[in-house]
Amino acid sequence: MADMTDISDEARQLEELLDRGFGTGGQGLATALRKAGRRLPRRIRRAGQAVVQAEMMAGHPKLVRQIDRRRLGQEAARLRSYLEEIDPKARRIDMALTILRSLALNALLLGALLLALAHWRGWL
Repeated sequence: MADMTDISDEARQLEELLDRGFGTGGQGLATALRKAGRRLPRRIRRAGQAVVQAEMMAGHPKLVRQIDRRRLGQEAARLRSYLEEIDPKARRIDMALTILRSLALNALLLGALLLALAHWRGWL
């Protein structure tokens, strides 16, 4: 039974890290991973799914023996190390800069199109 609480505690800590880094809300690790979605690299999503699966298996007395503790520890450590490196403030700044770059490019293309139209119509 102590193993189940260890796995649940680990999952809860990983969920808190996901919430801090991505603002996923507190609905459980599986929901937090689903909300983070493609913002996480594939190997990190898989590591999270392994922890979620182990957490579900830990609730069943016969399935708890099938959990590979070494692999679970490695996957949890991989997920934890990735999530601890995330800086939420830097993520927001990067997202804002990406949006601004996109808007600037669109404005530049629209300006070029208007200049081409003016030249074609003989206004310039």
